[in-house]
Parts: sequence; C-alpha cells; structure tokens
Amino acid sequence: MKLAQLADDDAANYWPSFTDVAMSMLLILVFFIFVQFLANADWFKRIEMEKRQKAILSAFQRELPGELRDSTIRVYTTWDRQQFTFSDRVLFDRAQAELKPTGVALLARVAAILKANGGLVKRIQVEGHTDASPIKTVLYRDNWELSSARATQVVKFFGALGVDQRLMSSNGFAEFRPIASGRSEQADARNRRIEILLLYDGAQITRPADSAFAAPALQSATTLGGR
Repeated sequence: MKLAQLADDDAANYWPSFTDVAMSMLLILVFFIFVQFLANADWFKRIEMEKRQKAILSAFQRELPGELRDSTIRVYTTWDRQQFTFSDRVLFDRAQAELKPTGVALLARVAAILKANGGLVKRIQVEGHTDASPIKTVLYRDNWELSSARATQVVKFFGALGVDQRLMSSNGFAEFRPIASGRSEQADARNRRIEILLLYDGAQITRPADSAFAAPALQSATTLGGR
C-alpha cells in the first residue's frame, strides 16, 4: 500500500507546478519584448536618420532652389547617406583645381548649410572625379592628381569657412568611378564632377556601388561641358 502511494506521489510531482509554468511564460515574454526592443531600436534609428536627411535637404531646397532645379546640384539619397553631385564646370576651369568665382559663390552657400547642420552628420566626404581623357599639365600629371587636388581644394575651402574639419575627408578617383557609360560629350560631362557625401550614423566610410544611387531624389536632365 505504501509503495503504491509513493508511486502515485512521484507521478504527481513529475508535472510542473503553476509557479513553474508562470515563470517560464514570463521568461518567454521578456525575451520576446527584448527582441522587439532591438528591432524597434534599429527602426527608430532609421527614422532619426531620415529626419536628419530631410532637414539638410530642406536647407538645400531653401538656400539653393535654382541650382537644384537646373541640375547644377544633383541629390541622391540612400538610408544612411546623402550624395550631392556638382558639375565641375561650375566649380573649376578646364584642367584646374583652383575654384573659379562661380564655384566660390556656390560652395560658400553650401558651406553655410554644412556649418549650420554639421551636428546632424557623422562624416563629410568630398570626392573628385574626371572623365577618361588623358591629362598632363605643369601642375597635374594625370587625372589622379587633378581629381585629388580638386577634392582637397573643396575641403580646405569649407574648413576656411567654418565647417568642422574633424568631419571632413577628401578623395580623388580620377576617371575610374564613372556614373555615365561611353565617351560621348554628355557622358563625359556627367562624369566630371565633385561629390559631397554626407554620412549618417551607421554608415560605412567607403561608398556603396554607384547603382545604389540610381534613383535620385532630385534630378533634371542637363548637359554641362568642360573638364
């Protein structure tokens, strides 16, 4: 009789108590909430970056509406960065890296925007690009030197006007990152450019493939000549 009662007691103790079940459900709920928190943190981060991008884009639209409208400046946006592309003809004379008066006037207005909104970005990267036409002058032996000198000139100009120099870097890519294929006058004009990349939280310093900027936020077709 006692042996049968002990067997029954062991069988009864095998099932978890209500407290055990409640604790297990609570742990599952806490884990689920933690996973949701991580997912929402990333979502909130993206929302914050979009707000920053819109603030800077609004500043460009307010201060430089004509340049955006006539494609002196083209704007491309991905989730973690904005790219502002400038025709080289507006900024520089042929095969030169000194800013011309129109370039000084334009970039001074851009510098004012970047200075006022520098706290919104993680990094400001200036890139110089040329077309594939060979170049050799007293100052610049090839397109590498020309594109690098132009990008550096823009960075120095921004720094002189008060843009935080700790945020900035410059790179020259010569003709090796074209955005237009072929060697037509129109394609060469598009490839000769200065790009200003505003990188936000979470962005990698190296830029993504050009296809990531295939859909510009603002763009109108125009042909700009000159190297």
